[in-house]
Amino acid sequence: MTEYLTFPARTLRDFAATIMQSGGFTADEAAITADSLILSNLLGHDSHGVMRVTEYMSFLKNGELFSGKQLETLKETENSLWVNGHYGLGQVQMSRFLDQLVAKAKTQAVVCGAMQDCAHIGRLGEWSERLGAKGFAAIVCANDNGTLQFVTPPGGKQGRTSTNPMALAIPLPDNDVFSLDISTSAVAVGKIKLAYQSGERVAEGLLQDAEGSPTTDPSVMFTEPKGTLQSFGGAQSYKGFGLSMFVDLLVAGLSGGFAPPVSRSHSGTLNILQGSLICKPRLKNIWILSGKQNRHRISRPYVLLAIAPSKRNQSAKQVALRSLAEHWKSSYVWQVTVMPPFLTPLQANYR
Repeated sequence: MTEYLTFPARTLRDFAATIMQSGGFTADEAAITADSLILSNLLGHDSHGVMRVTEYMSFLKNGELFSGKQLETLKETENSLWVNGHYGLGQVQMSRFLDQLVAKAKTQAVVCGAMQDCAHIGRLGEWSERLGAKGFAAIVCANDNGTLQFVTPPGGKQGRTSTNPMALAIPLPDNDVFSLDISTSAVAVGKIKLAYQSGERVAEGLLQDAEGSPTTDPSVMFTEPKGTLQSFGGAQSYKGFGLSMFVDLLVAGLSGGFAPPVSRSHSGTLNILQGSLICKPRLKNIWILSGKQNRHRISRPYVLLAIAPSKRNQSAKQVALRSLAEHWKSSYVWQVTVMPPFLTPLQANYR
């Protein structure tokens, strides 16, 4: 059984920052990155926590990322931004990138941005959640510039894409944030690495060996001949693989980067490409209404999830929630919409 040592978060954070600064990163870079990594640890995602420090140090030594790099603006409009990270520390460049996008979102309804040539940015959900906490809905996607191909298509043996994660966030009342952070593979490779270093097995349905046979042994990802990750979706893994291809094509296309396959000159380079979308409206209340709308030619009962920017009566909100619970039991159809400020909620027959 693996034994773990426990340290106070501040102690571990300062230790990580000291190592990075001693290894060649600036004090600001080390502090920003250590804060990001320790946050992942505190949230239970050790795969994106301080275990990454030695990885970043190795990347710096091998010339796969650099210290002191500034974010370069390649093209900019009132509601869009295209930048180059020049292989600077991902947590540092992402902070700068989002600051610029948020500034634009204060005067624009929708803002889009793309960043090429950025090193590993840690846990993707951190960045969408940061936007959600500021009152913005956000979608963030990343690919590995086509270089890390260790996720197989359904029925395949060889990797064709990377984990290509997606993160979404929506602000909720009382400063809460709805957050979804997923890889399009069955699992993030960092979690496999953590299990490998800890001497543990992984769950079934995540890995396969070099012959395409399912396995729970994480070592197949780090020893020759190497195994691969499966796409998420289980028996319907074409869904995960399809989303992975979508992320590769969209993020690479918008950022000016690469999607698989790439030339040998790019092999081994860790490069995250980032696409972000921020919606300006701040969603103050979530309304769940149910009933029939014959005038809209909806002939069967339905549940409407209406996201309304304006505040409403609390008692009516409670009635709506009770109505949802009743309809949930009957598995009625769901319809989701975002309501602009100039519209009012549809009429509903509460039960």
